Amino acid sequence: MDHSPNARTLLGKALEHLDYSDLVNFFNAPRNEGPHLEFKSYVGSSKDPKAHLNDVLKGICAMMNSEGGVVIWGAPDKSYTEGNKEPIFQGALTHVKMDLEPDQFNRMVLDRIDPLPPAVRFRKLAHDHHRVYVFEVSRSRFGPHQLSGTYWVRMGPESRYAPHYMVEALMARAEIPNLGVYVKITSVELDKSNYLINGTLYVANHSQLRNELDVSIYMQCHQGNFRRWPTDQAGNWDYSNNDTVIWIKNDIPVLHSHLIHEDQFRIDLPFTKMAYVHLTVSAGGRFAPLKTSQYRVDIEFSDPLIHGLKILGENDLPDKFDKSFRKRLERALGREV
Repeated sequence: MDHSPNARTLLGKALEHLDYSDLVNFFNAPRNEGPHLEFKSYVGSSKDPKAHLNDVLKGICAMMNSEGGVVIWGAPDKSYTEGNKEPIFQGALTHVKMDLEPDQFNRMVLDRIDPLPPAVRFRKLAHDHHRVYVFEVSRSRFGPHQLSGTYWVRMGPESRYAPHYMVEALMARAEIPNLGVYVKITSVELDKSNYLINGTLYVANHSQLRNELDVSIYMQCHQGNFRRWPTDQAGNWDYSNNDTVIWIKNDIPVLHSHLIHEDQFRIDLPFTKMAYVHLTVSAGGRFAPLKTSQYRVDIEFSDPLIHGLKILGENDLPDKFDKSFRKRLERALGREV
């Protein structure tokens, strides 16, 4: 999921719902640029419209290489207050002479920005033949991007040339796969003197266009034992601690983007009128950090059996759920850390 700042968060309205009056009202108050917000005025009669557009593309390229945001073309002309080096933008919008259509703009972006960037959403707002454009830019997963051979980044309220060290850092930047681990209890039945809990473990790759490799799974149950079934799982299913723990190493060689892997499991629980089991499941891969979910399965003896699943915590990262890690580390080191 894309979490880049967008028109809704920065301007108070979703891009598709913006109109000309919204920008008029926005600039009734003095506004400053920032890491996610850039204003481009259309002023200077001697400047070619394509040169104006080139400045806009610089801002878009910089947003792609940074954290995303919004570029407004046709903002008021900038001014300065005494003692303040940062410009403010307030007052009447400036009229953009270039009349862009989506296909025309997208061709310009594709021709000028390399490598192929993600789509840039924009909205043209018009009033009495005056035009203003709002561009919504997402942080790119495929950068760094360059405009006509130059890398640009957002540094505070400005778009600047990216220095060499920053280009290297952008090239090395990679988003880790985002895994999710979930449990579903499919049925509970009586089997001799035990409850037999049948469940499915799901591991989902939420990442866009990023696969994960060598995904391993860990499961632990309290107040019960995992049943060893079927026999063909014995090769990579490692049972331990009196069958209360299962460690499945490299269970999924490749988990493709937006795919879901399923594993079936069974738990034997000694019969009582009211019973419950705590279940902890974790999944992690070569690049994805280990995520853990915890559940409680409650069983009530009736005809038919009634069971419920309570989520105690889902997809927690280790530093969130493992409160004892620091203490264990301090015991190992013999000192506070």
